[in-house]
Amino acid sequence: MLVNLDISSIVKIDHELDSITRNYKKLNNHVLPKIWIIASNEDLLKKQIISTIKRKFFSKNKFDHILKIPNLNFNWSNLLLESMSNSLFSNEKLFDVRLITGKPGTIGSKLLIEWSKKIKTSSYLMLSLPIADSTIRKSSWFKSIDKVGITLLISSPSTSQIRNWVEKKFFDYKINSTCEAIDLMTQNCEGNLSMADQHIKKICLIVKSKKQDMIVDNNLVQEMVFNFSKYNPFTLPDLVFRKNSKKKCIQAIRSLKEEGYPLTMIVWIFAQESRKKDPFTKRKLILKLSTIDKIIKGIIPGNAWIELELFILKDC
Repeated sequence: MLVNLDISSIVKIDHELDSITRNYKKLNNHVLPKIWIIASNEDLLKKQIISTIKRKFFSKNKFDHILKIPNLNFNWSNLLLESMSNSLFSNEKLFDVRLITGKPGTIGSKLLIEWSKKIKTSSYLMLSLPIADSTIRKSSWFKSIDKVGITLLISSPSTSQIRNWVEKKFFDYKINSTCEAIDLMTQNCEGNLSMADQHIKKICLIVKSKKQDMIVDNNLVQEMVFNFSKYNPFTLPDLVFRKNSKKKCIQAIRSLKEEGYPLTMIVWIFAQESRKKDPFTKRKLILKLSTIDKIIKGIIPGNAWIELELFILKDC
C-alpha cells in the first residue's frame, strides 16, 4: 500500500498515520501492517515519521527495537532467522533496518522477498531508505514488501513549503518573527531542513534565555545564526577552493568543533560546494565526504573530525 506524503502531511503526521493504518486494516483483516517502508531524501522528516510510528504502534514496553544498518558484509540470512525466533515469553521484535544506499543487493533482495512471504511468522520490519525512484519501485523486492505492508514516500519540499515550515516552527516555539527573518532563514538553508531546524532551535534557546520579549528579525537571524561563531561555516569552502588557505580553514573547523557546531552541517556545506566542480573532481570529493558521513553515523569506524582535516589537506 503506497502513500505519498509531503512536508505539510508531516506537520499532522499523527492524524495521517491514523488514517493510513485505518485504511490498511480495512483491507487486511484489521491487523497492523508488519512491514513499513519509509523513503525520503529528507533525513529530518524521515526521522520524525520513524519516531512517530514507533511511539504510536511499537512502544518499548511491548516491542524490542533492533537497529540494523546493512553494509557490504551484512548477513541478511541471519537477519531473517532472527526475525522468526520470537519467544512465547518475550516481547515482539521491531527490526529498524536502514538502507543508506537504498539498495539491498542481490542477497538482501531475495531475503526481503522471502520475509514478505513469511509475514505471518516473521517479526515487524521498518525499512528506511532514500527516496524510492522508479528503478527501485519496479524492483521485485520493493513490489513484494509493498504489497503486504505500507510504503510512505516523502517528497522533498519546495522553497515555499520550507518557508511555511520555518514560519510554523517559530509559531510552535511561541517566538515572534518577521517575514524578512523567515525569508532569510529559508534562503540561507538552501533546502536543508536539518540545518534550518538546528538554526531555529539555536535562535529559540537564545531568545527564551532573554528576560524581555524579542522579535526575531533579519538582523537577529544574521547575528545569531551566521555570525554566532567566531568563524562562519559557510565561508569554509571559499577558504579552501578560492583563497587556498587550508591552514586557516582547519583553524576555523577546530574552532567550530570547540563551539559544538554540528559536523554534519560542515560536511553538508562542503558537499554543496563539491557538486559545482567538474565531474571527476566532484566524484572524488563526494566519495570522501560520504565516507566521513558514514563515520559520523557509526556505520564505519574512525574519527570524522580528523578525516575532515585530511580531506581538506589531501583532497581539496
